[in-house]
Amino acid sequence: MSIDSLIAISNALSVSTDAILFGEITYDKEPYCKEFTDIMLYCSDKEKKHIMQAARYAKQLIHDIKS
Repeated sequence: MSIDSLIAISNALSVSTDAILFGEITYDKEPYCKEFTDIMLYCSDKEKKHIMQAARYAKQLIHDIKS
């Protein structure tokens, strides 16, 4: 894989290149929970549904790539 491909994949998945190359890196999850809560705070029910579907899909993609 070229470095350009690695960077493109990293950017598309919003994960670090380290995480792709070396496996899962443990992060403090609390900031992400707060940010996610802030994002969802003023969303309609329909927007929340679509955001959750997108999050589940992204999580599955990341899981599949790691496997």
